[in-house]
Amino acid sequence: MGDRQDKDLFYQELSKFLETEDTVRFILIGRPWESIPIPHRDIVAEGITMPELADVFSIKDEDAAKIISLTAGLPALLSGYDTDQSFEENVREMLRTDSVFYRLALDWMGNCFRTPETYNTLLYGITHGYNRISELSKLSGYPKNKCDKYIKALIEHGLVRKEEGKNGHSKYYPANSYLSLWYGVLFTAVPNADGSFREETCSAFMKYLNDVVLADFYKDLCCHWIRENINQYTDSVIHCDNVSSCDVKIGNVTFAFVFEDRRKFFVCFDCVPGAGLTKQLWTEIEKATTKSRPFYDNEYFLCTVNRVPDSYWTLSKQYDNVHIIQRKSLFAEFKKKYNRMVHPKFVPGFVRRK
Repeated sequence: MGDRQDKDLFYQELSKFLETEDTVRFILIGRPWESIPIPHRDIVAEGITMPELADVFSIKDEDAAKIISLTAGLPALLSGYDTDQSFEENVREMLRTDSVFYRLALDWMGNCFRTPETYNTLLYGITHGYNRISELSKLSGYPKNKCDKYIKALIEHGLVRKEEGKNGHSKYYPANSYLSLWYGVLFTAVPNADGSFREETCSAFMKYLNDVVLADFYKDLCCHWIRENINQYTDSVIHCDNVSSCDVKIGNVTFAFVFEDRRKFFVCFDCVPGAGLTKQLWTEIEKATTKSRPFYDNEYFLCTVNRVPDSYWTLSKQYDNVHIIQRKSLFAEFKKKYNRMVHPKFVPGFVRRK
């Protein structure tokens, strides 16, 4: 409907037609922010989720996580993904100026705004760590009130999301992982004459995907596990969404989450594939957390997506207050609700009646 120039007349005629005909159904395809002045039901097209992708494509959870991070689960991007090729080969084909992957962001901006350049600058800044209005104003040179107006428009068009930070300061982020990748790497990349990109760009893209976008996905998995499980270890109620308890730096270690009642809970996320837990990290954790209270008064949760070193397994076996959560456990918790709905286990009738 967005491209019609006669929308008002069309809706008038459609309303008259519907008054006399109740057996016909219409599907009107339009943009989320467009209003339809006749009674209707909204149907929102959503991206596929990681559990769905792993299920439909019959692939490993780790592979599904990479594909979701690359495509944000958007049907337009997934439709061009070839499961018979390697992940790296798919990325190579996407990194061309004539690919759907490259064109989609440009088409979104062109359809949403008359002057995309203004909004491109803000999306580029948001992707590179300028997450507050004051920071974006300084980067772009736009007054704060203009930045606020532009950001609200980006949110309305589903291109930016808002999060409440510490001390009530709002922060802004790209709406999905695809936009993070596009503005994080491709926005400033110069293509070759044939539409491909230089090897340096491809390497930077893969590094950003692994160290930032995929790491953010795994951080969400870790957060989900903590929300669902940490209250089993205490009589208190731990509110994991309390922003003041998140990303707390103590000594040389930034803990993903810290909570204190009779005991103190320290949570670390090891989210970057290929990084891994190190002996030095545990030394720093122990040093930072035992300055004000004994080791046994603390509970340690280490969520990791990498191979767990033998030294950490020894710690977890030696001390009952050291908990290691592996990647397979993170995926299992994350997929639990999906599997319960899509793949319910057989339950005898006499059990269900109870």
